[in-house]
Amino acid sequence: MTFLRINIITTMNRNQAILVSTDQISRCGGWIIYHALFSNMAANVNFELPLSNTEICIQGLEASGFKLSFYGELPTGNEGNTRGCLSFTFLHNEIDLKRDVRAFG
Repeated sequence: MTFLRINIITTMNRNQAILVSTDQISRCGGWIIYHALFSNMAANVNFELPLSNTEICIQGLEASGFKLSFYGELPTGNEGNTRGCLSFTFLHNEIDLKRDVRAFG
């Protein structure tokens, strides 16, 4: 299995950016495995998609207005799947989101 790591720094609204990117992954036959939100400053979306659709997914993300940067080489091939991570950094002037966290233990 190959791994694709994509970094995106954007001024797009975080909810819109996540929706646009996850829709693009789904259109390419992929699925979301996990996501994590870090206040309103950053987010990670882990996904898996057919290896043969990797380039189509990248082109779709770029066409959506994202400027992508990559760690490592892009996976190639037509057989199997690739796992990936979209790492978002959101640039804005909003204050940090505060969320209540229940006590545990």
